[in-house]
Amino acid sequence: MAGESYLELRDFTTGSRIDIITGALGSDSSARNGFTRLKTITQVAAPGILEVDLPGDHPRAATLTDKTQVIHWRRDAARNIDWYREGVYLFRDPEYQRKGGARSWTLRCPGLMSMLGWYHILWPAGVANRTKFTSAKAETISKTLTSYNAVAATATVANGRDRQGASYGISVAADAAGGATLDWTAGRARTLLEELQALALVAGGDFDLIYVSATSRELRFYSGQRGTDKSASIVFAENLGNLDNISFTRTRSTERTAAIVGGKGEAATRSTSSRTGTNYNGTTNNIEVFVDAKDLNPDTAAAREARGDKRLDELESRDRFSFDVVQIDGSYYGPSGTGSYTLGDLVGVVRPDGVTVAQQLYRVTSEWKPGELEDLQVEVRTR
Repeated sequence: MAGESYLELRDFTTGSRIDIITGALGSDSSARNGFTRLKTITQVAAPGILEVDLPGDHPRAATLTDKTQVIHWRRDAARNIDWYREGVYLFRDPEYQRKGGARSWTLRCPGLMSMLGWYHILWPAGVANRTKFTSAKAETISKTLTSYNAVAATATVANGRDRQGASYGISVAADAAGGATLDWTAGRARTLLEELQALALVAGGDFDLIYVSATSRELRFYSGQRGTDKSASIVFAENLGNLDNISFTRTRSTERTAAIVGGKGEAATRSTSSRTGTNYNGTTNNIEVFVDAKDLNPDTAAAREARGDKRLDELESRDRFSFDVVQIDGSYYGPSGTGSYTLGDLVGVVRPDGVTVAQQLYRVTSEWKPGELEDLQVEVRTR
């Protein structure tokens, strides 16, 4: 037996339980109340999504209200992993289909982090510690942006925001001042989620919106990376039999390793800064890109350098390694513990050239149909 799942439905506003939907087989009434397919995608610093297929006559399919909380519970009895909360999603997009005499529903539910995309950075440009941060820790920046745009008590007109932020139970964990030290400029054009994702590229850490209760969600920052470094104890390799259907690509043609960042001014008076990326080599890998940063306020060397570092990080050549997981003793998916790995952990991966590298599990895709084995695929990246 591999992983099994069920879904718990809760009201978005009150958090009260609405129903339980299980995986079910057969044609009796209890089976028709279950789902026929469940697919989830979870990803570091991104909302992810849950898709669930229901029979056309399912009693809940046509009656769920927008933003119903869909809590995914999972277990792996063969490895003594009891039911645990795997993810939390929000019901948004139903689709009904009829093909011949067969009717079905597909419910698409983005992850809890999608709530951060409901807010913009609604503060004037150049406001210190609201849209302009100088020599500030990345954790402090991310939590301040969230506090003054998504936390109802502080995202207020009285405090200087353009409008009162919606009250959706979002809070911010205590600030431990982790991550990189940065100059950072934020603006109205981006949603809060987009701003935090851009910041994460150079933050020296990851962020997530964590389910605390059915009415409370908390932004947290993970200095270094989300997850635990298990690269010495959890290793994926073809000869170990714990991976299959491998795809490995390395894209170098679009990489840039040297950035010239242009700030304010014109012609010879324009301020500039020069930055080099992780893979820069003055002799063999010296490839330039120009980064326009006229919007910076203030236009400081540190702010230009942060902008250049962000662009070089986006253009850095990285290995893309995806594979289907073969669950074996000592190497299996589940809540953090001995022998198991989960989203965000660093694991060892043996590349096709035989080199073992530490990689972060940054995306996990799971698909399960009742009566079948769980299909689990992971993608890793250099952190």
